[in-house]
Amino acid sequence: MGQKEFYIYSHSSVPWQQKIVFDFLDKTSLKGDSRCLDAGCGVGNNLPILLKFFNNIVACDISKEALEYAKNRFKKYHNITFLQADITNLPFKNNSFDIVVCTEVLEHVENPEIAKDELLRILRKDNGYFIISTPNYFNLAGIVKLIMDGVVGKQSWDIWGDTQKTGERERFTTWFFIKKLFSQKNIKIVKERGGDFLNSWFLFLPFIYRNFKLTDKYPLLFLGKLPILNKLGMNYFILGKTNLSQ
Repeated sequence: MGQKEFYIYSHSSVPWQQKIVFDFLDKTSLKGDSRCLDAGCGVGNNLPILLKFFNNIVACDISKEALEYAKNRFKKYHNITFLQADITNLPFKNNSFDIVVCTEVLEHVENPEIAKDELLRILRKDNGYFIISTPNYFNLAGIVKLIMDGVVGKQSWDIWGDTQKTGERERFTTWFFIKKLFSQKNIKIVKERGGDFLNSWFLFLPFIYRNFKLTDKYPLLFLGKLPILNKLGMNYFILGKTNLSQ
C-alpha cells in the first residue's frame, strides 16, 4: 500500500503549482472551446484548473498506472480524453492544440529537445500558448544535487525524495535551461514565475524538508513574481506564445 501511495505522489504536483497555472491561463485569451493538451498529466492535478477554462481537454501520460488513476479521478467529466503517449512522439497532427500545458515533465525525458519540438509541432502556429515548468536547481539545492548525483552515479536525486526511490531520471534543470530550450525568434515568453523558496534554500532544516503541508501552501508566493528572485526558487514556470508561421 505504501509503495502505491508513493508512486502516485511521484506523478503529482503541489497545490501552489496549480495556482501559477491558473494565473497564467487567466492572462491568455483562450477559453471555452479552445483545445488544450495536458502533456504528462500524471495523476491529473492540473485538470481541475484546466476544467475552469476549457471544454475540450486531452490528457496524456507515458505511465499507464498514473493515467488510469487520473481517469478514475475524473470519470464523470466527458470533456477530457485520456491517452497513453510519450511526449517525444505524440500521436497528434500538426497544429492540433490551442494551448499545451507541460509541467514537471521535461526533467524526466531522455531528450528534452525532441520533446520541445513535438510540443511546438502540435501547437497552433500563431497565437498558440504553452505553459512549461521544471525544477530549478539554480540555488543551494542544486549544489546538493550535483554532489548527490555524483555519489549515486546518475541523475536520480531530487529534493522531495521521489526519484531516489523510484530510480527515475531527474535531470539537472534550471531556469536558463527552459529559457534556452524555448528561445527562438518566433516564440515570445509572456510571463515567468518561480516557486518554492523554502526547499530551494532551507532543505537542511528537517522542519522544512519534511513539512510538505507548509510548503504546499506556498507561504512565499509573492517572491515568484519578482525579477531575479523568481529565478532562485525550486521550480520555474514560463508562459509562452507562438508565432511559428513567420
